[in-house]
Amino acid sequence: MTQRILLIFSLCLAQQFYAQNDFRKGFIINNLGETIHGLINYREGAKSNEMCEFKRSEDQEATSYSPTQLAGYGFENDAYFSSKNINATGESAQRMFLEVLVQGTATLYNYRGRFYIEKGTEFKELVNDFTEEQIGTEVFKKYTNRHIGTLTLLLNDCDDVKNRIQKIKLVERSLTLLVEKYNACKGGTSISYKDNKPWVDANFGVLTGVNFSSFSYNESVTEAGFFTNDLGGNTTLMFGAFADIFAPRINERIAFHIGVNYLSTKYTMHEFEESFIYNYERNVKAKFNKLSVPIGMRFFFSKNTFTPYFNIGLSNTFALKSSVRYTEEQQSTDFVITKEDEIKSRNYKLGYWAGLGLKKRISNNISAFIEARYDYAYGSPSNIEFAGAYVFGSGPRDGIQVYHQDNTSSFQVLIGIQL
Repeated sequence: MTQRILLIFSLCLAQQFYAQNDFRKGFIINNLGETIHGLINYREGAKSNEMCEFKRSEDQEATSYSPTQLAGYGFENDAYFSSKNINATGESAQRMFLEVLVQGTATLYNYRGRFYIEKGTEFKELVNDFTEEQIGTEVFKKYTNRHIGTLTLLLNDCDDVKNRIQKIKLVERSLTLLVEKYNACKGGTSISYKDNKPWVDANFGVLTGVNFSSFSYNESVTEAGFFTNDLGGNTTLMFGAFADIFAPRINERIAFHIGVNYLSTKYTMHEFEESFIYNYERNVKAKFNKLSVPIGMRFFFSKNTFTPYFNIGLSNTFALKSSVRYTEEQQSTDFVITKEDEIKSRNYKLGYWAGLGLKKRISNNISAFIEARYDYAYGSPSNIEFAGAYVFGSGPRDGIQVYHQDNTSSFQVLIGIQL
């Protein structure tokens, strides 16, 4: 049932994903050098390097332009792309839109995580390739650091950056700060198109919802007879808080997600078994107060009034308080023997989770959301000892070690507010 609900929800969101565009105020520069203002479909990733979708007004049909048809395009107070010929390794020269990270005496470009620098008539890629060496059973990577040589060659006329160059890594932030400092050193005009965007940003939120879960023991690694049955389902409320951490200058649609959720669950199982001599009636009652800590990645689609998203990651479940009570009655025509015991359960479980959601902007700083999420947590297999159990093939035994592994699967419907 939960899988069907999640599938229907996924299909509805998929329709939203493909139907939505994200046109923002921007401009194009044609090959004659003329600037035309209008709206541009905001893309991140490979499509931003291959095509520009532009229209003059909201009610106009969009026109697609390739890198050969434009000198560049950009967004107001945001990214700018320039059309350049590049020679990718193993590929013939091609004209693509390169994102201009810094423009000035030295200009820094980004193409799908590969960086280029331009100064005067020089236009070079920054490369740090490597070779692999095997010493004994270990394989080591030996880097060439060719990018350091390229930067030294082009930027050696500024003493303020010489020491930085020797330690520079091929990451956007380090290179951006280096080229900005070089341009400031040379006294010329320097433009960082995404200067209004922070390198790191975070949104915080609270949530509540309904948790539909089931608790079971893994039959393939469980010896005790009563453990081979599902302990049934439970429906309970849950509450939590979370944070989405972004790197807006690099990608504003992908966030690192971490949350803390509290919930209390109860499960019961009843089993009756008849045999030639005895009848066995068994009951298991389980109760858990726990914190769930989901960690993962959240992917947002078009940021309009309604923004669909999905997330995936690892779940960490910590039992604040747990109780698993086992009762068995061994019945005959002459007597009844009752055995009771408390079964220890793991205090920590590792698992995975995934979810689909839809966020609605209420104001500039507040959004509401609804999300469907699936969570599966499994405890590590372990031996436990308790006074009495019925073991298949051996009958009732006292003081035994029982090997078991417990699992919890949950389907959650969540609503909340995000700041």
